[in-house]
Amino acid sequence: MTGENQVRQPLQLLYDWEQREPDRVYLRQIENGQFIDFTWGQLADRVRRLAAWLRAKGYGDGERIAIYSKNTYDWFVCDLAIAMAGCVSVPLYAGQAAEQIHYILDHSNCQLAFVGKLDDATSWQEGCPKSLPQVAMYKCPLTLPESTEAIHESTEPLQDNPLLAPDALFSIVYTSGTTGTPKGVMLTVDMMTALDADEANPFKTDRRDRMISYLPLAHIAERILVQGASLVHGYTIGFAESTETFIRDLKMIEPTVFFSVPRLYTKFKQGIEAKLPPSVIAVARRVPGLRGLLGNFIRKQLGFGAVRAFIVGAAPTPPEVLHWYKTLGMPLLQGYAMTENMSYGVGATTPDYPEKSVGKPLPGVEVKISDNEEILFRGSTVMHGYYLEPEKTAETVIDGWLHTGDSGHLDDEGFLYVTGRISETFKTAKGKFINPTVVENRFGDQSLLEQLCVIGLGMPAPVLAATPSELGKTMPREEFAGAVKELVEHVNDQCEAHQKMAGVLISDVDWTPENRMLTPTLKMRRRQIDEVFRPIAQAAGSGDFVRFVNTAS
Repeated sequence: MTGENQVRQPLQLLYDWEQREPDRVYLRQIENGQFIDFTWGQLADRVRRLAAWLRAKGYGDGERIAIYSKNTYDWFVCDLAIAMAGCVSVPLYAGQAAEQIHYILDHSNCQLAFVGKLDDATSWQEGCPKSLPQVAMYKCPLTLPESTEAIHESTEPLQDNPLLAPDALFSIVYTSGTTGTPKGVMLTVDMMTALDADEANPFKTDRRDRMISYLPLAHIAERILVQGASLVHGYTIGFAESTETFIRDLKMIEPTVFFSVPRLYTKFKQGIEAKLPPSVIAVARRVPGLRGLLGNFIRKQLGFGAVRAFIVGAAPTPPEVLHWYKTLGMPLLQGYAMTENMSYGVGATTPDYPEKSVGKPLPGVEVKISDNEEILFRGSTVMHGYYLEPEKTAETVIDGWLHTGDSGHLDDEGFLYVTGRISETFKTAKGKFINPTVVENRFGDQSLLEQLCVIGLGMPAPVLAATPSELGKTMPREEFAGAVKELVEHVNDQCEAHQKMAGVLISDVDWTPENRMLTPTLKMRRRQIDEVFRPIAQAAGSGDFVRFVNTAS
Protein backbone atom coordinates (compact mmCIF):
# COMPACT_ATOMS: atom_id res chain seq x y z
CA MET A 1 0.00 0.00 0.00
CA THR A 2 1.19 3.53 -0.68
CA GLY A 3 -0.23 4.80 2.59
CA GLU A 4 -2.77 4.01 5.26
CA ASN A 5 -6.23 3.40 3.72
CA GLN A 6 -4.91 4.59 0.35
CA VAL A 7 -5.65 2.40 -2.66
CA ARG A 8 -3.81 2.52 -5.96
CA GLN A 9 -4.96 2.63 -9.54
CA PRO A 10 -3.44 0.21 -12.11
CA LEU A 11 -0.73 2.63 -13.28
CA GLN A 12 0.41 3.25 -9.70
CA LEU A 13 0.65 -0.49 -9.17
CA LEU A 14 2.86 -0.80 -12.25
CA TYR A 15 5.14 2.02 -11.08
CA ASP A 16 5.44 0.45 -7.63
CA TRP A 17 6.52 -2.97 -8.96
CA GLU A 18 8.84 -1.31 -11.49
CA GLN A 19 10.63 0.47 -8.66
CA ARG A 20 10.54 -2.28 -6.01
CA GLU A 21 11.30 -5.43 -8.02
CA PRO A 22 12.41 -4.51 -11.55
CA ASP A 23 14.32 -7.78 -12.06
CA ARG A 24 11.62 -10.23 -10.91
CA VAL A 25 9.80 -12.16 -13.66
CA TYR A 26 6.16 -11.12 -14.07
CA LEU A 27 4.98 -12.46 -17.46
CA ARG A 28 5.96 -15.76 -19.10
CA GLN A 29 5.09 -16.25 -22.78
CA ILE A 30 5.42 -19.80 -24.11
CA GLU A 31 6.74 -19.97 -27.66
CA ASN A 32 7.93 -23.16 -29.36
CA GLY A 33 7.71 -24.92 -26.02
CA GLN A 34 10.05 -22.46 -24.31
CA PHE A 35 9.46 -19.54 -21.93
CA ILE A 36 10.07 -15.95 -23.02
CA ASP A 37 10.19 -14.07 -19.73
CA PHE A 38 9.48 -10.41 -18.97
CA THR A 39 10.44 -8.85 -15.66
CA TRP A 40 8.52 -5.99 -14.10
CA GLY A 41 11.18 -3.61 -15.34
CA GLN A 42 11.05 -4.96 -18.89
CA LEU A 43 7.26 -4.79 -18.95
CA ALA A 44 7.23 -1.19 -17.68
CA ASP A 45 9.85 -0.22 -20.27
CA ARG A 46 7.70 -1.59 -23.10
CA VAL A 47 4.60 0.12 -21.71
CA ARG A 48 6.46 3.44 -21.45
CA ARG A 49 7.77 3.24 -25.04
CA LEU A 50 4.36 2.40 -26.48
CA ALA A 51 2.69 5.16 -24.44
CA ALA A 52 5.30 7.64 -25.70
CA TRP A 53 4.56 6.57 -29.29
CA LEU A 54 0.81 7.04 -28.75
CA ARG A 55 1.37 10.51 -27.33
CA ALA A 56 3.68 11.42 -30.22
CA LYS A 57 1.00 10.33 -32.69
CA GLY A 58 -1.52 12.62 -30.99
CA TYR A 59 -3.61 10.01 -29.16
CA GLY A 60 -4.90 11.02 -25.73
CA ASP A 61 -7.71 12.81 -23.89
CA GLY A 62 -9.85 9.72 -23.51
CA GLU A 63 -9.73 8.55 -27.14
CA ARG A 64 -10.79 4.94 -27.55
CA ILE A 65 -8.25 2.39 -28.78
CA ALA A 66 -9.20 -1.23 -29.55
CA ILE A 67 -7.29 -4.40 -28.64
CA TYR A 68 -8.09 -7.45 -30.76
CA SER A 69 -5.93 -10.41 -29.82
CA LYS A 70 -5.75 -13.68 -27.96
CA ASN A 71 -4.01 -13.57 -24.59
CA THR A 72 -0.30 -12.74 -24.77
CA TYR A 73 2.20 -10.63 -22.84
CA ASP A 74 1.62 -7.89 -25.43
CA TRP A 75 -2.06 -7.64 -24.43
CA PHE A 76 -0.93 -6.44 -21.00
CA VAL A 77 1.57 -4.03 -22.60
CA CYS A 78 -0.99 -2.44 -24.91
CA ASP A 79 -3.70 -2.16 -22.25
CA LEU A 80 -1.42 -0.37 -19.77
CA ALA A 81 0.19 1.81 -22.47
CA ILE A 82 -3.25 2.99 -23.62
CA ALA A 83 -4.01 4.09 -20.05
CA MET A 84 -0.57 5.68 -19.60
CA ALA A 85 -1.17 7.76 -22.74
CA GLY A 86 -4.50 8.96 -21.31
CA CYS A 87 -6.63 6.89 -23.69
CA VAL A 88 -9.36 4.28 -23.10
CA SER A 89 -8.92 0.62 -24.08
CA VAL A 90 -11.74 -1.22 -25.87
CA PRO A 91 -10.95 -4.95 -25.89
CA LEU A 92 -12.64 -7.28 -28.37
CA TYR A 93 -12.78 -11.06 -28.22
CA ALA A 94 -10.41 -12.68 -30.73
CA GLY A 95 -12.91 -14.51 -32.91
CA GLN A 96 -15.86 -12.17 -32.45
CA ALA A 97 -18.34 -12.09 -35.33
CA ALA A 98 -17.69 -9.46 -37.98
CA GLU A 99 -20.97 -7.64 -37.36
CA GLN A 100 -20.20 -7.33 -33.64
CA ILE A 101 -16.66 -6.13 -34.37
CA HIS A 102 -18.06 -3.43 -36.65
CA TYR A 103 -20.71 -2.45 -34.08
CA ILE A 104 -18.25 -2.15 -31.17
CA LEU A 105 -15.64 -0.20 -33.13
CA ASP A 106 -18.31 2.18 -34.42
CA HIS A 107 -20.26 2.50 -31.16
CA SER A 108 -17.13 3.27 -29.14
CA ASN A 109 -15.67 5.51 -31.89
CA CYS A 110 -12.29 3.79 -31.80
CA GLN A 111 -9.45 5.77 -33.38
CA LEU A 112 -6.82 3.02 -33.50
CA ALA A 113 -6.60 -0.76 -33.10
CA PHE A 114 -3.88 -3.07 -31.82
CA VAL A 115 -4.21 -6.47 -33.54
CA GLY A 116 -2.41 -9.55 -32.26
CA LYS A 117 -2.48 -13.32 -32.08
CA LEU A 118 -5.50 -14.84 -33.87
CA ASP A 119 -6.67 -18.25 -35.02
CA ASP A 120 -8.38 -16.64 -38.00
CA ALA A 121 -8.29 -12.98 -39.08
CA THR A 122 -11.29 -13.23 -41.44
CA SER A 123 -13.93 -11.77 -39.11
CA TRP A 124 -11.61 -8.89 -38.18
CA GLN A 125 -10.89 -8.06 -41.80
CA GLU A 126 -14.60 -8.15 -42.60
CA GLY A 127 -15.70 -6.14 -39.56
CA CYS A 128 -12.94 -3.54 -39.22
CA PRO A 129 -13.38 -0.32 -41.22
CA LYS A 130 -10.64 0.09 -43.83
CA SER A 131 -9.97 3.61 -42.58
CA LEU A 132 -9.07 2.55 -39.02
CA PRO A 133 -5.29 2.68 -38.35
CA GLN A 134 -3.89 -0.61 -37.03
CA VAL A 135 -0.74 -1.71 -35.20
CA ALA A 136 0.52 -5.30 -35.16
CA MET A 137 1.03 -6.93 -31.75
CA TYR A 138 2.91 -10.12 -30.92
CA LYS A 139 2.04 -12.94 -33.38
CA CYS A 140 -0.26 -10.79 -35.51
CA PRO A 141 -1.00 -12.72 -38.75
CA LEU A 142 -1.60 -9.52 -40.75
CA THR A 143 0.99 -7.37 -42.49
CA LEU A 144 0.55 -3.90 -40.99
CA PRO A 145 2.61 -0.70 -41.36
CA GLU A 146 3.40 -0.47 -37.64
CA SER A 147 4.20 -3.05 -34.95
CA THR A 148 4.63 -2.91 -31.18
CA GLU A 149 8.04 -4.58 -31.54
CA ALA A 150 9.28 -1.91 -33.98
CA ILE A 151 7.89 0.81 -31.73
CA HIS A 152 9.72 -0.70 -28.77
CA GLU A 153 13.00 -0.64 -30.68
CA SER A 154 12.65 2.89 -32.06
CA THR A 155 10.90 4.94 -29.35
CA GLU A 156 12.34 6.39 -26.16
CA PRO A 157 10.31 5.59 -23.02
CA LEU A 158 8.23 8.10 -21.11
CA GLN A 159 10.09 9.35 -18.05
CA ASP A 160 7.18 10.66 -16.00
CA ASN A 161 4.59 8.64 -14.07
CA PRO A 162 1.22 9.90 -15.34
CA LEU A 163 -1.95 9.01 -13.45
CA LEU A 164 -5.62 9.16 -14.38
CA ALA A 165 -8.31 11.10 -12.55
CA PRO A 166 -10.30 8.92 -10.12
CA ASP A 167 -13.48 9.29 -12.19
CA ALA A 168 -11.71 8.85 -15.53
CA LEU A 169 -12.80 6.14 -17.94
CA PHE A 170 -10.21 3.33 -17.91
CA SER A 171 -11.79 0.85 -20.33
CA ILE A 172 -15.05 0.00 -22.06
CA VAL A 173 -15.82 -3.70 -21.65
CA TYR A 174 -18.59 -4.96 -23.90
CA THR A 175 -20.89 -7.66 -22.59
CA SER A 176 -20.64 -11.08 -24.23
CA GLY A 177 -24.09 -10.68 -25.74
CA THR A 178 -26.09 -13.79 -24.77
CA THR A 179 -29.04 -11.84 -26.15
CA GLY A 180 -29.20 -8.75 -28.31
CA THR A 181 -26.51 -6.17 -29.00
CA PRO A 182 -23.43 -6.01 -26.73
CA LYS A 183 -23.51 -3.18 -24.20
CA GLY A 184 -20.39 -1.20 -23.29
CA VAL A 185 -19.81 -1.26 -19.54
CA MET A 186 -17.78 1.79 -18.48
CA LEU A 187 -14.90 0.65 -16.28
CA THR A 188 -13.69 3.69 -14.37
CA VAL A 189 -10.47 4.23 -12.42
CA ASP A 190 -12.26 4.39 -9.07
CA MET A 191 -13.80 0.97 -9.77
CA MET A 192 -10.36 -0.46 -10.53
CA THR A 193 -8.84 0.92 -7.33
CA ALA A 194 -11.25 -1.28 -5.35
CA LEU A 195 -9.01 -4.24 -6.28
CA ASP A 196 -6.24 -2.78 -4.12
CA ALA A 197 -8.28 -2.75 -0.91
CA ASP A 198 -6.81 -5.10 1.71
CA GLU A 199 -10.06 -7.04 2.05
CA ALA A 200 -10.46 -7.55 -1.73
CA ASN A 201 -8.29 -10.67 -1.76
CA PRO A 202 -10.60 -13.61 -1.02
CA PHE A 203 -8.10 -16.24 -2.22
CA LYS A 204 -5.15 -14.81 -0.24
CA THR A 205 -2.94 -14.54 -3.32
CA ASP A 206 0.51 -12.98 -3.11
CA ARG A 207 3.67 -12.50 -5.19
CA ARG A 208 4.57 -16.22 -4.83
CA ASP A 209 1.50 -17.40 -6.73
CA ARG A 210 1.25 -18.32 -10.40
CA MET A 211 -1.71 -18.21 -12.81
CA ILE A 212 -2.26 -19.06 -16.44
CA SER A 213 -4.07 -16.54 -18.65
CA TYR A 214 -6.07 -18.18 -21.42
CA LEU A 215 -9.73 -17.18 -21.08
CA PRO A 216 -10.49 -14.05 -23.13
CA LEU A 217 -8.99 -10.90 -21.61
CA ALA A 218 -11.67 -9.00 -23.51
CA HIS A 219 -14.12 -10.18 -20.86
CA ILE A 220 -14.32 -9.03 -17.32
CA ALA A 221 -13.53 -12.15 -15.29
CA GLU A 222 -10.08 -12.77 -16.82
CA ARG A 223 -9.38 -9.05 -16.93
CA ILE A 224 -10.03 -8.64 -13.19
CA LEU A 225 -9.21 -12.02 -11.60
CA VAL A 226 -6.00 -12.57 -13.59
CA GLN A 227 -4.64 -9.31 -15.01
CA GLY A 228 -6.05 -6.84 -12.47
CA ALA A 229 -5.34 -8.92 -9.38
CA SER A 230 -1.82 -9.77 -10.58
CA LEU A 231 -1.01 -6.06 -10.71
CA VAL A 232 -2.15 -5.75 -7.10
CA HIS A 233 -0.49 -8.86 -5.66
CA GLY A 234 2.46 -9.22 -8.02
CA TYR A 235 2.11 -12.90 -8.89
CA THR A 236 3.42 -14.42 -12.10
CA ILE A 237 1.25 -14.89 -15.19
CA GLY A 238 1.94 -17.48 -17.89
CA PHE A 239 0.42 -17.54 -21.37
CA ALA A 240 -0.41 -20.77 -23.19
CA GLU A 241 1.04 -21.24 -26.64
CA SER A 242 -2.06 -22.80 -28.22
CA THR A 243 -5.19 -24.80 -27.54
CA GLU A 244 -3.41 -27.94 -28.73
CA THR A 245 -0.55 -27.48 -26.23
CA PHE A 246 -2.73 -26.37 -23.32
CA ILE A 247 -2.12 -29.33 -20.99
CA ARG A 248 1.62 -29.20 -21.73
CA ASP A 249 1.61 -25.46 -21.01
CA LEU A 250 -0.27 -25.99 -17.74
CA LYS A 251 2.44 -28.38 -16.62
CA MET A 252 5.13 -25.84 -17.58
CA ILE A 253 3.49 -22.90 -15.82
CA GLU A 254 2.50 -24.92 -12.71
CA PRO A 255 -0.30 -22.57 -11.59
CA THR A 256 -1.04 -22.33 -7.89
CA VAL A 257 -4.42 -20.69 -8.54
CA PHE A 258 -6.52 -21.85 -11.49
CA PHE A 259 -9.57 -20.02 -12.82
CA SER A 260 -11.83 -21.53 -15.45
CA VAL A 261 -15.40 -21.77 -16.65
CA PRO A 262 -17.74 -24.73 -16.00
CA ARG A 263 -17.50 -26.08 -19.51
CA LEU A 264 -13.74 -26.59 -19.33
CA TYR A 265 -13.95 -28.28 -15.93
CA THR A 266 -16.66 -30.49 -17.43
CA LYS A 267 -14.47 -31.31 -20.45
CA PHE A 268 -11.56 -32.20 -18.16
CA LYS A 269 -13.90 -34.50 -16.20
CA GLN A 270 -15.26 -36.15 -19.31
CA GLY A 271 -11.74 -36.56 -20.73
CA ILE A 272 -10.76 -38.54 -17.61
CA GLU A 273 -13.99 -40.58 -17.80
CA ALA A 274 -13.22 -41.43 -21.42
CA LYS A 275 -9.84 -42.86 -20.31
CA LEU A 276 -11.00 -44.67 -17.17
CA PRO A 277 -14.16 -46.83 -16.87
CA PRO A 278 -16.90 -44.94 -14.92
CA SER A 279 -17.21 -47.96 -12.62
CA VAL A 280 -13.53 -47.67 -11.64
CA ILE A 281 -13.92 -43.95 -10.94
CA ALA A 282 -17.10 -44.54 -8.93
CA VAL A 283 -15.39 -47.15 -6.72
CA ALA A 284 -12.26 -45.02 -6.26
CA ARG A 285 -14.33 -42.01 -5.20
CA ARG A 286 -15.91 -44.07 -2.40
CA VAL A 287 -12.69 -45.52 -0.94
CA PRO A 288 -10.49 -42.96 0.89
CA GLY A 289 -7.13 -44.46 -0.08
CA LEU A 290 -8.09 -44.99 -3.72
CA ARG A 291 -9.74 -41.56 -3.82
CA GLY A 292 -6.43 -39.90 -2.95
CA LEU A 293 -4.55 -41.92 -5.58
CA LEU A 294 -7.13 -41.07 -8.25
CA GLY A 295 -7.09 -37.37 -7.29
CA ASN A 296 -3.30 -37.27 -7.54
CA PHE A 297 -3.43 -39.09 -10.89
CA ILE A 298 -5.90 -36.54 -12.28
CA ARG A 299 -3.85 -33.61 -10.97
CA LYS A 300 -0.78 -35.01 -12.72
CA GLN A 301 -2.65 -35.65 -15.97
CA LEU A 302 -4.06 -32.11 -16.08
CA GLY A 303 -1.08 -30.15 -14.77
CA PHE A 304 -2.80 -29.26 -11.50
CA GLY A 305 -0.07 -30.57 -9.18
CA ALA A 306 0.62 -27.19 -7.54
CA VAL A 307 -2.92 -25.75 -7.56
CA ARG A 308 -4.17 -24.74 -4.11
CA ALA A 309 -7.33 -22.94 -5.24
CA PHE A 310 -9.64 -23.94 -8.10
CA ILE A 311 -12.00 -21.10 -9.04
CA VAL A 312 -15.03 -21.47 -11.31
CA GLY A 313 -17.40 -18.83 -12.61
CA ALA A 314 -18.91 -16.99 -15.61
CA ALA A 315 -21.75 -19.53 -15.94
CA PRO A 316 -23.72 -21.98 -13.74
CA THR A 317 -21.70 -25.06 -12.73
CA PRO A 318 -23.59 -28.38 -12.74
CA PRO A 319 -23.83 -29.67 -9.15
CA GLU A 320 -22.51 -33.09 -10.16
CA VAL A 321 -19.33 -31.48 -11.55
CA LEU A 322 -18.78 -29.65 -8.26
CA HIS A 323 -19.30 -32.87 -6.31
CA TRP A 324 -17.00 -34.90 -8.60
CA TYR A 325 -14.06 -32.56 -8.10
CA LYS A 326 -14.69 -32.14 -4.37
CA THR A 327 -14.64 -35.87 -3.67
CA LEU A 328 -11.29 -36.06 -5.48
CA GLY A 329 -9.70 -33.38 -3.32
CA MET A 330 -10.05 -30.54 -5.84
CA PRO A 331 -12.98 -28.48 -4.57
CA LEU A 332 -14.15 -25.82 -7.03
CA LEU A 333 -14.77 -22.42 -5.44
CA GLN A 334 -17.77 -20.90 -7.18
CA GLY A 335 -18.23 -17.22 -7.83
CA TYR A 336 -21.05 -15.14 -9.20
CA ALA A 337 -20.84 -11.62 -10.61
CA MET A 338 -21.28 -9.71 -13.85
CA THR A 339 -19.47 -7.36 -16.19
CA GLU A 340 -21.68 -4.67 -14.67
CA ASN A 341 -20.08 -5.09 -11.22
CA MET A 342 -16.57 -5.81 -12.47
CA SER A 343 -16.75 -9.54 -11.70
CA TYR A 344 -16.63 -8.78 -7.96
CA GLY A 345 -19.77 -9.90 -6.21
CA VAL A 346 -20.31 -13.24 -4.48
CA GLY A 347 -17.93 -16.13 -4.00
CA ALA A 348 -16.96 -19.21 -2.03
CA THR A 349 -13.56 -18.75 -0.41
CA THR A 350 -13.33 -22.08 1.46
CA PRO A 351 -14.38 -25.60 0.35
CA ASP A 352 -17.01 -26.05 3.06
CA TYR A 353 -19.74 -23.99 1.36
CA PRO A 354 -23.09 -25.53 0.31
CA GLU A 355 -22.43 -26.92 -3.18
CA LYS A 356 -25.66 -25.59 -4.64
CA SER A 357 -24.83 -22.04 -3.56
CA VAL A 358 -22.37 -19.62 -5.18
CA GLY A 359 -20.96 -18.43 -1.86
CA LYS A 360 -21.43 -15.29 0.21
CA PRO A 361 -21.13 -11.60 -0.71
CA LEU A 362 -17.48 -10.55 -0.87
CA PRO A 363 -16.21 -7.70 1.37
CA GLY A 364 -17.77 -4.38 0.42
CA VAL A 365 -20.63 -5.98 -1.51
CA GLU A 366 -24.30 -5.88 -0.54
CA VAL A 367 -26.80 -8.38 -1.94
CA LYS A 368 -30.56 -8.41 -1.60
CA ILE A 369 -33.45 -10.22 -3.26
CA SER A 370 -36.27 -8.15 -4.77
CA ASP A 371 -39.97 -8.88 -4.43
CA ASN A 372 -39.90 -10.77 -7.75
CA GLU A 373 -36.87 -12.83 -6.56
CA GLU A 374 -34.32 -10.91 -8.65
CA ILE A 375 -30.75 -10.73 -7.31
CA LEU A 376 -29.57 -7.15 -6.70
CA PHE A 377 -26.01 -5.91 -6.01
CA ARG A 378 -24.71 -2.70 -4.45
CA GLY A 379 -21.08 -1.65 -3.86
CA SER A 380 -18.09 0.30 -5.15
CA THR A 381 -17.60 -2.01 -8.14
CA VAL A 382 -21.09 -1.46 -9.58
CA MET A 383 -20.73 0.28 -12.94
CA HIS A 384 -21.41 3.95 -13.49
CA GLY A 385 -23.28 3.03 -16.63
CA TYR A 386 -23.37 1.69 -20.17
CA TYR A 387 -21.43 3.78 -22.67
CA LEU A 388 -23.76 6.15 -24.57
CA GLU A 389 -26.86 4.29 -23.31
CA PRO A 390 -28.36 6.25 -20.39
CA GLU A 391 -31.80 4.64 -20.78
CA LYS A 392 -30.44 1.10 -20.46
CA THR A 393 -28.30 2.27 -17.54
CA ALA A 394 -31.36 3.67 -15.77
CA GLU A 395 -33.17 0.35 -16.27
CA THR A 396 -30.25 -1.64 -14.84
CA VAL A 397 -28.93 0.45 -11.92
CA ILE A 398 -31.76 1.83 -9.77
CA ASP A 399 -31.02 3.77 -6.58
CA GLY A 400 -27.50 2.33 -6.61
CA TRP A 401 -28.71 -1.29 -6.90
CA LEU A 402 -27.60 -3.34 -9.90
CA HIS A 403 -30.48 -5.44 -11.22
CA THR A 404 -28.89 -8.67 -12.46
CA GLY A 405 -31.81 -10.26 -14.30
CA ASP A 406 -31.10 -13.48 -12.41
CA SER A 407 -33.44 -15.04 -9.87
CA GLY A 408 -32.28 -16.48 -6.57
CA HIS A 409 -32.48 -16.53 -2.80
CA LEU A 410 -30.30 -16.13 0.31
CA ASP A 411 -30.29 -18.71 3.09
CA ASP A 412 -30.15 -17.97 6.81
CA GLU A 413 -26.32 -18.03 6.78
CA GLY A 414 -26.07 -15.53 3.92
CA PHE A 415 -25.21 -17.98 1.12
CA LEU A 416 -26.62 -17.02 -2.27
CA TYR A 417 -28.40 -19.50 -4.56
CA VAL A 418 -28.92 -18.60 -8.22
CA THR A 419 -32.01 -20.34 -9.59
CA GLY A 420 -32.05 -19.13 -13.19
CA ARG A 421 -32.24 -16.29 -15.63
CA ILE A 422 -35.58 -14.50 -15.37
CA SER A 423 -35.67 -13.83 -19.12
CA GLU A 424 -34.97 -17.51 -19.94
CA THR A 425 -38.23 -18.80 -18.45
CA PHE A 426 -40.54 -19.72 -21.33
CA LYS A 427 -44.19 -20.69 -21.79
CA THR A 428 -45.25 -23.81 -23.67
CA ALA A 429 -48.25 -24.00 -26.01
CA LYS A 430 -50.22 -25.33 -23.05
CA GLY A 431 -49.60 -22.12 -21.11
CA LYS A 432 -47.16 -23.68 -18.64
CA PHE A 433 -44.04 -21.78 -17.55
CA ILE A 434 -40.72 -23.66 -17.50
CA ASN A 435 -37.40 -22.60 -16.00
CA PRO A 436 -34.95 -24.55 -18.20
CA THR A 437 -32.11 -24.41 -15.66
CA VAL A 438 -34.21 -26.31 -13.11
CA VAL A 439 -34.78 -29.16 -15.58
CA GLU A 440 -31.18 -29.20 -16.83
CA ASN A 441 -29.80 -29.44 -13.29
CA ARG A 442 -31.69 -32.70 -12.80
CA PHE A 443 -29.39 -34.53 -15.21
CA GLY A 444 -26.88 -35.02 -12.41
CA ASP A 445 -23.64 -36.94 -12.75
CA GLN A 446 -24.02 -38.39 -16.22
CA SER A 447 -21.24 -38.94 -18.77
CA LEU A 448 -23.15 -39.21 -22.06
CA LEU A 449 -23.91 -35.57 -22.85
CA GLU A 450 -21.56 -32.61 -22.72
CA GLN A 451 -23.80 -29.62 -23.47
CA LEU A 452 -27.56 -29.61 -22.98
CA CYS A 453 -30.28 -27.01 -23.35
CA VAL A 454 -34.03 -27.39 -22.71
CA ILE A 455 -36.14 -25.55 -25.30
CA GLY A 456 -39.90 -25.34 -25.81
CA LEU A 457 -41.24 -21.81 -26.31
CA GLY A 458 -44.71 -22.19 -27.85
CA MET A 459 -44.30 -25.95 -28.24
CA PRO A 460 -46.67 -28.60 -26.79
CA ALA A 461 -43.85 -29.94 -24.57
CA PRO A 462 -40.19 -29.13 -23.98
CA VAL A 463 -37.42 -30.88 -25.88
CA LEU A 464 -33.77 -31.40 -24.97
CA ALA A 465 -31.10 -30.21 -27.43
CA ALA A 466 -27.67 -31.63 -26.64
CA THR A 467 -24.19 -32.55 -27.81
CA PRO A 468 -22.49 -35.89 -27.02
CA SER A 469 -19.60 -36.15 -24.57
CA GLU A 470 -16.23 -37.59 -25.56
CA LEU A 471 -17.45 -40.94 -24.20
CA GLY A 472 -20.73 -40.60 -26.10
CA LYS A 473 -18.88 -39.98 -29.36
CA THR A 474 -17.06 -43.31 -29.01
CA MET A 475 -20.25 -45.37 -28.58
CA PRO A 476 -22.14 -47.03 -31.45
CA ARG A 477 -25.00 -44.70 -32.43
CA GLU A 478 -27.80 -47.15 -31.59
CA GLU A 479 -26.29 -47.94 -28.17
CA PHE A 480 -25.77 -44.23 -27.46
CA ALA A 481 -29.36 -43.38 -28.44
CA GLY A 482 -30.71 -46.08 -26.15
CA ALA A 483 -28.61 -44.88 -23.22
CA VAL A 484 -29.67 -41.25 -23.78
CA LYS A 485 -33.33 -42.26 -23.95
CA GLU A 486 -32.98 -44.12 -20.66
CA LEU A 487 -31.24 -41.11 -19.10
CA VAL A 488 -33.92 -38.64 -20.20
CA GLU A 489 -36.75 -40.93 -19.10
CA HIS A 490 -35.09 -41.13 -15.68
CA VAL A 491 -35.00 -37.31 -15.50
CA ASN A 492 -38.60 -37.11 -16.71
CA ASP A 493 -39.62 -39.29 -13.75
CA GLN A 494 -38.36 -36.48 -11.48
CA CYS A 495 -40.21 -33.72 -13.36
CA GLU A 496 -43.70 -32.34 -13.09
CA ALA A 497 -45.97 -33.27 -16.00
CA HIS A 498 -45.48 -29.99 -17.90
CA GLN A 499 -41.66 -30.24 -17.54
CA LYS A 500 -41.32 -33.72 -19.07
CA MET A 501 -39.25 -33.69 -22.26
CA ALA A 502 -40.90 -35.07 -25.38
CA GLY A 503 -37.66 -35.99 -27.09
CA VAL A 504 -33.95 -35.33 -27.59
CA LEU A 505 -32.15 -33.67 -30.50
CA ILE A 506 -28.47 -34.63 -30.68
CA SER A 507 -26.37 -32.04 -32.51
CA ASP A 508 -23.86 -33.17 -35.12
CA VAL A 509 -21.44 -30.41 -34.07
CA ASP A 510 -20.19 -29.13 -30.72
CA TRP A 511 -21.49 -25.75 -29.63
CA THR A 512 -18.75 -23.14 -29.77
CA PRO A 513 -18.35 -19.35 -29.90
CA GLU A 514 -17.50 -19.72 -33.59
CA ASN A 515 -20.92 -21.18 -34.49
CA ARG A 516 -22.59 -18.66 -32.17
CA MET A 517 -24.06 -21.29 -29.84
CA LEU A 518 -21.82 -20.09 -26.99
CA THR A 519 -20.63 -16.69 -25.90
CA PRO A 520 -16.86 -16.03 -25.85
CA THR A 521 -16.98 -16.90 -22.13
CA LEU A 522 -18.62 -20.25 -23.03
CA LYS A 523 -22.11 -19.49 -21.75
CA MET A 524 -24.97 -20.89 -23.82
CA ARG A 525 -26.69 -18.50 -26.19
CA ARG A 526 -30.14 -19.90 -25.47
CA ARG A 527 -31.87 -17.70 -28.03
CA GLN A 528 -29.52 -18.88 -30.80
CA ILE A 529 -29.85 -22.54 -29.77
CA ASP A 530 -33.63 -22.19 -29.69
CA GLU A 531 -33.69 -20.59 -33.15
CA VAL A 532 -31.68 -23.49 -34.59
CA PHE A 533 -33.36 -26.43 -32.85
CA ARG A 534 -37.01 -25.37 -32.38
CA PRO A 535 -37.89 -25.61 -36.11
CA ILE A 536 -36.28 -29.06 -36.19
CA ALA A 537 -38.26 -30.15 -33.12
CA GLN A 538 -41.53 -28.78 -34.48
CA ALA A 539 -41.03 -30.61 -37.79
CA ALA A 540 -40.09 -33.89 -36.12
CA GLY A 541 -43.59 -35.30 -35.76
CA SER A 542 -43.80 -38.65 -33.95
CA GLY A 543 -40.41 -40.07 -34.92
CA ASP A 544 -37.69 -41.51 -32.70
CA PHE A 545 -37.39 -40.21 -29.14
CA VAL A 546 -33.68 -39.53 -29.76
CA ARG A 547 -32.88 -37.92 -33.11
CA PHE A 548 -29.48 -37.04 -34.57
CA VAL A 549 -29.81 -33.74 -36.41
CA ASN A 550 -27.70 -31.84 -38.94
CA THR A 551 -27.19 -28.22 -37.83
CA ALA A 552 -24.07 -27.45 -39.85
CA SER A 553 -25.99 -25.33 -42.35
